[in-house]
Amino acid sequence: MSIIDYDLHINIYHKVVPIKLLIISTIVILSSVSDAQNSFNPVNMFHQQGLIALNENKVEEAEKLFKYSSKEFSYAPSYFELAKIEYSRNSLQSRVKSRKYIQKAIWKDPQNVDYRLLQAELMSYFSNGMAYDFYEEILEINPNCVDALYYMGVTKENEFYEFYKSVRQEQFEPSLSFDFFAIEDFIKAERLLKKTIRLDPEKIDAYLHLSYLYEEVGELERGIPLLREVIKIDSTNKDAHLYLGYLYYKTGRHDSSLISYTKSLELMNEKEEENFNVNSARMFVGMDDEKQVKIQNVLNKFWRSNDPLYLTEYNERLLEHYSRVAFSNLRFSIEDQDLMGWQSDRGEIVIRYGEPLNRIRFRPYINSGGKTALMLKTDVWFYRDKVFGFSDDYFTGNYRFSSPKWRGATFSQFPYDTHTYAQDLRRLNPEDYIPKFKGPSFDVPYHLVQFKDLDDNNNNKTQLYVNYAMDVSGKFEFNNKYKLEHKCGLFLLDRESNKKAEHVDDITYLSSERELTFNDYEKYWVNSMFIESNLDTGIIAFEIIRNEDDAVSTNHFEHNMREYNNNEIAVSDIILATDVTYSKSSEGAIVRRNHSILPNPTQVFTKANNIFIYYEAYNLRLNEKNRANFKQRITIKNAEERSVVEDIFASIGNLFRGSGTDNQITLTTNYQSLEKNAQVYLQIDLNAYLPGDYVVNVTVEDKLTGEEASSETILRWR
Repeated sequence: MSIIDYDLHINIYHKVVPIKLLIISTIVILSSVSDAQNSFNPVNMFHQQGLIALNENKVEEAEKLFKYSSKEFSYAPSYFELAKIEYSRNSLQSRVKSRKYIQKAIWKDPQNVDYRLLQAELMSYFSNGMAYDFYEEILEINPNCVDALYYMGVTKENEFYEFYKSVRQEQFEPSLSFDFFAIEDFIKAERLLKKTIRLDPEKIDAYLHLSYLYEEVGELERGIPLLREVIKIDSTNKDAHLYLGYLYYKTGRHDSSLISYTKSLELMNEKEEENFNVNSARMFVGMDDEKQVKIQNVLNKFWRSNDPLYLTEYNERLLEHYSRVAFSNLRFSIEDQDLMGWQSDRGEIVIRYGEPLNRIRFRPYINSGGKTALMLKTDVWFYRDKVFGFSDDYFTGNYRFSSPKWRGATFSQFPYDTHTYAQDLRRLNPEDYIPKFKGPSFDVPYHLVQFKDLDDNNNNKTQLYVNYAMDVSGKFEFNNKYKLEHKCGLFLLDRESNKKAEHVDDITYLSSERELTFNDYEKYWVNSMFIESNLDTGIIAFEIIRNEDDAVSTNHFEHNMREYNNNEIAVSDIILATDVTYSKSSEGAIVRRNHSILPNPTQVFTKANNIFIYYEAYNLRLNEKNRANFKQRITIKNAEERSVVEDIFASIGNLFRGSGTDNQITLTTNYQSLEKNAQVYLQIDLNAYLPGDYVVNVTVEDKLTGEEASSETILRWR
């Protein structure tokens, strides 16, 4: 492309003006010959040459041409282009220049909406209120200007955030709430953003900001369809997927939340995904300088170990973290400081402890009594057991941990040292999390018992039963249909929180033969879950999700699996049951070889219940007649060390001989068995005795070896 320089003299307004003109290419000249023959406009020519240079990224050359056009001919479009060039340089000085240029453009063409939009945008750097006024002037020219409506809506939205839950509390003066004014801003913002969407149904940012506005006032269901609409318009909008995941989570739709979060993470670039998924969670594991792979492995263990419900396909704790990060980024990010919300002090507190239960913002004021002091804008957040203060120390919108001591004459309105308090909490209470499930939480009485495999001495795995009782009071129709359909799960995890064994059942029916009745108003149906493992120590998780309302019962605890080897005498855990029969009936919650057992997981008994004790003795020595001889000793002791009344085993008469002391009674009997692993059960009667909690201890002595083993449990007599 050739560049030709020549002097051109043009007679304009009876004045000859020498101009150094750059002809960009012969092709450009030839293409415009026909237009030039019809109408030769030197002003427009200079401006067009500037646009060509700008299009070729020759900014300095374009700027010279626009300056010449604007200086010599006061050409409004050239002033406009100069204003845009200065605005793009993004400095205070350049914005001042840009403002001067755009004012000249508007003076030349006062009805031009594009000029006025740039002027209003420039004014937002100096005063949002003045910018709003300029946008209003644009609407007087064009009432349907989408950009003006949108920016006015966002301005009112931000003012609503600024003044919502905000008060002025000056010394010795009653507090003044700004909520009334904030609600006015909300109404205006909502109206303006809705009109923007009506005029431009593909204005994505308007949908996003309107959904943010609804979230702030708790109208989450109104925000969800707006974000869905954004995704219809642009399925790759990661922010729409992210905040849709947040709103789904807040409304209990965890499955949908996981899908939205996963999609948003897929759409993030590598750095964004690392910040969101990894860097925001480093505070939980205290590994600031470790390699990425190691950090990810440690975090994976953290999320596994803190998953409150293994029955679901998602990790509720991880969803909570994603939601905390999304909220922090939405509310506390400061774009011009390149500060993501999770990196801020307020973001850290949200990520560690969740969103506050309540918050209040104290407006700044000057305290002129005595020594003049500026009382800083201060946020105070209230949690169930914590309070935090944050102050806007540098008037940038980045609220920092509040401190009562500050240099100069500026002071936080929170009188305590949040900075030191936060440092202590990082060490003593690094995070809080109360699980949020789709449905309510409820308690299920349950009891764990461990046994050896009676039929396979070479099986080294321990057999674990979890017996539980579902409250069925008022849960039946006339046809006696079971109304408590549920999913139940039993999980064994190692010390690294890896699942080693699991058993999941969908329970759609339980026989009424499994009923446990305390009185006319309190009835339960009993069920058991079984699993076996050679895991010695780790975590046991027992969980239930009720079908009718998604109610959740979840119980996670450390537990040592008992080891029943083939050499040492041992006694299994004790089952307190309401019935034990010599049969393999499936109506019993537990079947052990040829015994059907209906456990009482509550361990509570009344006069309405039978009381059976069931246990197993293992690895007894057989004599030459292949018989095992052992002595059983049962001790009943009040858990509170009060005296136990005699004849506690009246219902089994002469089978026992007892000896009593002041605080316990011990009864013994002798047994013979054809099996080295013996099953034992007996019935007791407490009808004549005082209510209380009793420790039941069973000790078995092998008469051939003299070895002993024991087990005990708690019986609650009411």
